[in-house]
Amino acid sequence: HGGHTTMEAAVGNALLGAGPMVTVGMCLGKKPVLPLVAMATCFVHLTALVVAATPWKLTQGSLDGRNELLVGMLLTVVAVQESTRWGIQRAKDRAEEWLDEISKNKGLGPLQETQRLHIALAIGYGHGITTTLFFFLGLLPVSFSGGTFYVESCPQIDFFTLAACCSLAFALNHTFSSAVYANGCRKNNLLHKYLPPAMHLTMALLTAGNLLRGGCLAVLPLLFLFALVPSLLAWKIYWTSNE
Repeated sequence: HGGHTTMEAAVGNALLGAGPMVTVGMCLGKKPVLPLVAMATCFVHLTALVVAATPWKLTQGSLDGRNELLVGMLLTVVAVQESTRWGIQRAKDRAEEWLDEISKNKGLGPLQETQRLHIALAIGYGHGITTTLFFFLGLLPVSFSGGTFYVESCPQIDFFTLAACCSLAFALNHTFSSAVYANGCRKNNLLHKYLPPAMHLTMALLTAGNLLRGGCLAVLPLLFLFALVPSLLAWKIYWTSNE
C-alpha cells in the first residue's frame, strides 16, 4: 500500500544506502590505480548481473507467490557473482605475478602485503558498488517523488528504507569479503577462501525472509551481523600484514 514520505526521509535513505560506500571510495581514491581497478571490477560484475537477471526478468510475472522460483533466482545470481569473483581473482593473481616480475627485473622488492590487500579491497569495492547501483540507486528517482509504499509482509518499514539497508549490508559484505577471499587464495587458508561465498549465499537466501509477515525485522539485523564478519576479518588481516 502507498504512503507519504518527506524530502528529508528520501535524502536519509539515499545517504543510508550509498553514503558509507562513497566514504569508502574516497579513502580508496587516495591510492593511485585503485579507482580504475574498482571501476573495471564494477563493469564486469554489472555485466554478469545483467546476464544472470535477464532470464528471470522474462519470467517476472510468474514469480508472484512462487517461492521456489525466487530461491532459484537468488541461487543463480549468487552463482554468477561468485564465478565472476573467482575469475577476477585469477586475473588479479596473474597481474600481481607480472608486477612482481617487473619489480624483480628492476631490482625492486615484490608487492607488499598491504598493497595486495588494497588491490583486493578495490576489487571488493567495485563488487559492492555494483550492488548499490543494481539494487538501490535505480529506486532513488522514485523515492524523491514524495510518496512511498509498504509491502504487505513488512508494514513496519517503508520499501525504500528496506532497500537501502539491504543494499548497504551487501555492499559492505562484498567490499571486505574480497580481501578475505584474496588472502585465502594467496595463503591457501580454506576458511578465508570459502567463507565469503558461503556468507554471500546465506545473506541472499535470508532476503527471502522479507516475504514473511514481519520477517524484515529479523532479516535486517541478521544481514548486518553477517556483513560484520568479513569486515572484522579484513581488519585482522590488515593489522597482521603490518606486523
